[in-house]
Amino acid sequence: MFKSYLFFLNKFLCIEGNDQYVYGINFISKPVTGYISSDLTEQTAKELKEYLLGHRKKFSVPINFTGTTFQEQVWKALLDIPYGEVLSYKELAERIGRPKAYRAVGTAVSKNNISIIVPCHRIIKSNGEIGNYGGGSITKIELLKIENI
Repeated sequence: MFKSYLFFLNKFLCIEGNDQYVYGINFISKPVTGYISSDLTEQTAKELKEYLLGHRKKFSVPINFTGTTFQEQVWKALLDIPYGEVLSYKELAERIGRPKAYRAVGTAVSKNNISIIVPCHRIIKSNGEIGNYGGGSITKIELLKIENI
């Protein structure tokens, strides 16, 4: 396993991957010492920094999901939400053909381990409230501001 780190809003983004793909991007309070980075995790950090500066809308690094069939279906649907747009949990449930499963969709969204690249921050509540986010609500608001939402 390789790791790279990127500092954003008083937190670190921990980027985890192997030689072939990235499988984790999570917010943490401080990095682990003695880690080894790779070209792929460093490229991911570079692309994330470009995104955070407002210079990137799509990511090119390969990712790999690890979850249930339903979770992976939800995560793939998240990838289809365009930069600068938001959906509600209910709308996402409808997109995957499970209109009554919006609570299960919310749970799957919360289990996303590839933050920002798999844009769970683009999911809001039906009433327009921001909703929860693994990196915290302030981080979610800032990510949406980057996308002019």
